[in-house]
Amino acid sequence: MSDNLIAEQLQNTIKQLKCENESLKYEYNQLKCENESLYIIIKELESKLILYDNPHTPPSLKRDESLKKSPNDNNNDKPGRKNGHKGETRPVATPNEFIDLTEEKCPYCEA
Repeated sequence: MSDNLIAEQLQNTIKQLKCENESLKYEYNQLKCENESLYIIIKELESKLILYDNPHTPPSLKRDESLKKSPNDNNNDKPGRKNGHKGETRPVATPNEFIDLTEEKCPYCEA
C-alpha cells in the first residue's frame, strides 16, 4: 500500500472519530441536563415528603399506610383463632385454705 492511501485511510478514521466524538458530547450534554432536572424534582418531592412522613406525624395523617398492607392482610377477618381450632382453657385452681370472712354490721350503713 502506498503512503498516500494509508494517510487517506487515517484521515477518514480521524473524521469518523471526530464525528462520533461530537455526537457523544451532544448526548452527554442532553443527559447532564436531564439529570439536573431530575435531581431538582427529587429534591422537591423529598421536601414535600418531609411534611407528611416525619416522627411527629400522627398515624391518621400518614398517607402511605394503605399502600403498605401485606397481601395476607384481610380486613374482613375477625381477630383471634379461626373456626376449627381446639379450644384451650386454664385448669381450675384448687385453694390451699378457706378463710371465712363475715362482719356483724355493714361497714357503710351499719345495719
